[in-house]
Amino acid sequence: MVRDGEVIEALQALVEKHNRWGFWMCFHRLKNMGYPWNHKRVCRVYTARGLNRRRKTKKRLPKRVQHPLVVPAVPNAVWSIDFMHDTLYVGRRFRTFNVLDDGVREVLDIEIDTSLSGELNEVLNRPGFGGGSIFQEKGVMSKSIRYSLEVRE
Repeated sequence: MVRDGEVIEALQALVEKHNRWGFWMCFHRLKNMGYPWNHKRVCRVYTARGLNRRRKTKKRLPKRVQHPLVVPAVPNAVWSIDFMHDTLYVGRRFRTFNVLDDGVREVLDIEIDTSLSGELNEVLNRPGFGGGSIFQEKGVMSKSIRYSLEVRE
């Protein structure tokens, strides 16, 4: 440790000025300042002086409360709508709009196109789909309030 006095002084000065820096930041700054020491020597002195910083641990999210899925007893009581997308081998993208009946786990309709805009209203205005346009200016929420539907994500 006697021959490391110069290293200790330089490291102490750096750590006092930049206390948030870790080993590699200090080492690179010392190199840029023109000191000839290699990283092994600086690391040995750095850890012997107890300058190493605590590693930040990953922040964990709290566990989610899991609710059981509610399965309706009768058909046509609860429907689910879903968008999916994929890409063809040649690079063209397409989207699907799926309407499912949760009571009998049956697919009521699947609309497939490269752009789904006006087709959604056509699907939902078909006989048996309840009529009315869900995807207008105010979106799904205005329709759910008018028809007392529950929107779940």
